[in-house]
Amino acid sequence: MTYKAGYMSLASIFYRRPVVAIKPIINTMKQAGGKFSLVFLMLCSFIVFAEESDQSSNSQVSAADVRMLVDISGSMKINDPQNLRVPAIELMVELLPKGSKAGVWIFGQHIKSLVPYAEVDSQWRQQAKPQVEKINSTGLFTNIGEALNAGAFDRNAQAKQSRHIILLTDGMVDISKDSDKNQTERERILTEQIPVLSDAGYTIHTIALSSNSDRALMDTLAIETGGLSSEANNAEELTKLFLKALEQTAPSEQVPLQDNKFLVDSSVEEFTLLVFKPRPEAVTQLLSPDQSTYSKANTTDDIKWHSTDQYDLVTVQKPYEGEWLLQAEPDPDNRVTIVSDLKLKVKDIPSNLFLGQEVELDFWFEEQGKIILKQDFLNIIQGSWQVYQSAKLISEQQIKDESSLNDGHFTDQLKPFSDIGDYRIELVVDANTFNRRYAKLVSVRQPFQIESELFAEEGQDKYLIVVKPRSQSIDRKSSKVVAQVRYPDGTKQLRPVPLYKDGRSWRFAIERLQQGQHKVFFNIDAQAKDGKTLKIETAPIVLNYPETQSATLEAGVTPEPETDTTEQVGESEDETVEGETKEEEPPVIEEQPEVEPEETEETTEDELGWITYVGIALGNILVLGGLFFVYKKLIKGSDEKFEEEEAGTEETEKKEEPSTETVDEKPAEVEEVPEELEEDLVEEDDMEIELPADDLEDLTASDSSIAEKEPPPAAPESTEEEQPKTKDQLDEDDIPPEDPEDLLDEDFDLSGGDESDDKKD
Repeated sequence: MTYKAGYMSLASIFYRRPVVAIKPIINTMKQAGGKFSLVFLMLCSFIVFAEESDQSSNSQVSAADVRMLVDISGSMKINDPQNLRVPAIELMVELLPKGSKAGVWIFGQHIKSLVPYAEVDSQWRQQAKPQVEKINSTGLFTNIGEALNAGAFDRNAQAKQSRHIILLTDGMVDISKDSDKNQTERERILTEQIPVLSDAGYTIHTIALSSNSDRALMDTLAIETGGLSSEANNAEELTKLFLKALEQTAPSEQVPLQDNKFLVDSSVEEFTLLVFKPRPEAVTQLLSPDQSTYSKANTTDDIKWHSTDQYDLVTVQKPYEGEWLLQAEPDPDNRVTIVSDLKLKVKDIPSNLFLGQEVELDFWFEEQGKIILKQDFLNIIQGSWQVYQSAKLISEQQIKDESSLNDGHFTDQLKPFSDIGDYRIELVVDANTFNRRYAKLVSVRQPFQIESELFAEEGQDKYLIVVKPRSQSIDRKSSKVVAQVRYPDGTKQLRPVPLYKDGRSWRFAIERLQQGQHKVFFNIDAQAKDGKTLKIETAPIVLNYPETQSATLEAGVTPEPETDTTEQVGESEDETVEGETKEEEPPVIEEQPEVEPEETEETTEDELGWITYVGIALGNILVLGGLFFVYKKLIKGSDEKFEEEEAGTEETEKKEEPSTETVDEKPAEVEEVPEELEEDLVEEDDMEIELPADDLEDLTASDSSIAEKEPPPAAPESTEEEQPKTKDQLDEDDIPPEDPEDLLDEDFDLSGGDESDDKKD
């Protein structure tokens, strides 16, 4: 080998590292010729050895802190009859990175440390395997609370790294045969224990091995601490679920496994291949770049092969550089983890996302703990972000060009999820000479959950309403919640909901319940921890009292606006606002102090706005006007008949006493009333409204002597049909409800004259 070949070989090994003092040596060798070739090769060997030793010391994978809690209650005999918990825990023991800290506890009524909590090394693994095989199903109860306390034994100490708890159970909180005690213990876990564990920095990952398990509790434990919640349909799924939980605790360096092929570059010192078997008798083989075939029965000193009925776990040290081929049935959960000094780093993605949430993507490469900034290296980075659901690729977005590169970081935004469910986010990087893979499991939910429960307090039934965020990405102290309650009688209340004393939920009680349907709407102004705002108008949670005992609603749906008015409930004092009927708008969140709102008086007139009163008034005016119009018509008709009869009488009298004037040309004159009697007549006119028609005739006759000329003729007798109705004879509906004095303004002629007589006078 010449010095040039030796230099190229060295460069191929450390193509990203500065080659220490190599170039000056090469220049010296060029000048001196080849007689120092042996010295040069010895120097190269020394440099390679020293560099590899340094690489080995800096190529440790990320250590983890994991506490595993395993349920051994008697019900496990039914849900895990083959005791598949054992191989699942054994896989965890094998895959935990060296230098991690881990321990295993089993629990039923009592809690026992099965594998002591200690640093993970070869000795710890050897001691753990026989202990794990002691897992059984002999427990009497399911004491979840005490198991959590055992796993979080150092909760009062300052954490040096993230602490993870993996909880496996198939049941509910069960510490006694008394159901009330079990319910009290469950409430203690929710309101007291979870806040303590969350504040202490524990992340809880839950695995429910039964449809009868308390999934609501399992979800709350995971969501409140930023963990992953999953459910196994059968015991065969346990191993994969434990693996997924482990990926959340200690993300490992991986290379992509595509079409059962994977590429090993020169920086890889070790890889571990996990292959799940479709059948216990399935055979797994591995073909190396030099075309050598390996299996469980054919290994070397550098290959460690661990096989169970569920999986094969193969570890290869100092592997050949190049493409390796896996000869086994494909499985989406198969994976290849590596130990390398070239590390792919990814900004953590929350395990619990909500619909519409934007996810920031950020990754970079490190070497010996430092970010790689070499532009030549960054320019060859290619790849994509991929999203899978049930092993199906549903979206992919390519890594952006240099415009997304900032100080060695490749940044992007993940498209928001449109449906709830469990997803796997993958980053696949292909740089020709090497590639890397990153995987993250996430659960996508509605951002809030609303729960209601009927309870009695001091002999009065009430509904307790609790609003819970479903992601740690929501800043609860900065978020605001307003509720609108609609009662069966149409009464509504608009009230701000205070943050509960635990700092993790919003609560209030609906009192003075009415029989029938109660609807509760929410307007939520949610503030994310990244500074973004999410405004949510929920569909109603419907409570039929007294039938509905409890109800749950996933909040995030925007309801259609309805037309109605609202009774507003203030925070510090009772206040009911009557307003104009208009299209209902969602409650508007205003900055208000976080205090418990006081009760308010319900208002029976809440639905009557000023338009209603105006309508009633207009209706009354129209009715009165109609009645008055009918009354005027009747009065006018009676006056015309009276004038005609009076005119006929005058004609008869004028025939007896000749006159040059006719009735048609000029109506009969009415003598002018002396001034001294004017007041008396006015008084009699005033009384005319109250007296019948017969009295009016007598009154007119008694005053006839006052006239200086001939008195006005008496009205002729007429039939009952021709006589106009007097006030006493008028129908009740014909008389408008007016003040009698107002009628004096009308022109009533007591003497039988008409307007022409007045003009003549």
